[in-house]
Amino acid sequence: MDKIKLVMVDVDFTLLDAKKQCSLENIAAITRLNQKQIKFGIASGRTLFNLKRVLPTWQLNDKVDFLIGSNGAEIFDMRQNQLYQNCFLKKEVIWDIYATIIASKLDVSICVYEDDYLATNHLTTEYLQRTQATALKQKVINYQEYVTKALAKVIVVANPLVIDKLIAYLDTLEIKDYRYFKSQPMMLEVTNPSLSKSYGVKLAGELLGLEANEIMTIGDNDNDIEMVRDFQGVAMANATNKVKEVATYHTTSCEESGVAHIINKLIL
Repeated sequence: MDKIKLVMVDVDFTLLDAKKQCSLENIAAITRLNQKQIKFGIASGRTLFNLKRVLPTWQLNDKVDFLIGSNGAEIFDMRQNQLYQNCFLKKEVIWDIYATIIASKLDVSICVYEDDYLATNHLTTEYLQRTQATALKQKVINYQEYVTKALAKVIVVANPLVIDKLIAYLDTLEIKDYRYFKSQPMMLEVTNPSLSKSYGVKLAGELLGLEANEIMTIGDNDNDIEMVRDFQGVAMANATNKVKEVATYHTTSCEESGVAHIINKLIL
């Protein structure tokens, strides 16, 4: 597959396994991409700040050309040290999101990021687990006092069964100012309705002068649907059915170094 000039991958349960580790096989495959002058990037729901913070722990700091954070709201060209931003949520919309979710009366943590803080209205068990697992600092906030500017996204952290109940509740409403999707079993993400990782991948491609068929994208969860659909998309074996349905190719699971498997099979 000589035409691929850029590979963009999701992070959690795609590049990383369930223990949040990047396998030696994945690192080796990405290193070989670099050697063949094929660009490599990460497209994640994580914020750009947090991606930069943890990238060295995956032994990839010098191997990544593009970082796409917050599901496409932040695009960082590491070659040029250039940041692009788009489609943030206005503060008034965030207040509305908060009020709507509170009205569900479900036991959830409604969160926004501030660098290495994950600020929330309510300390659920799942929120405490999330901050400990990601080494983020905790902060309890009043939303209307704390949120005074546009932000990339809101995330809701809760028991997986509660997240499913929240989605069912939101599905009954007429919502126009934002979209929501489950990015992990215990996490719902809320973003601008125009936003997707696909936007960030497209911009990275444009900066490199590439067409869609020259870009491979790899993902597993519903926030990866658009980027898997719009390019030479690959679904992990552990991907949701919606991702698998739109994928051109399929690979092994995140526990089996599926990123390395498909790169070695189709590119190297």
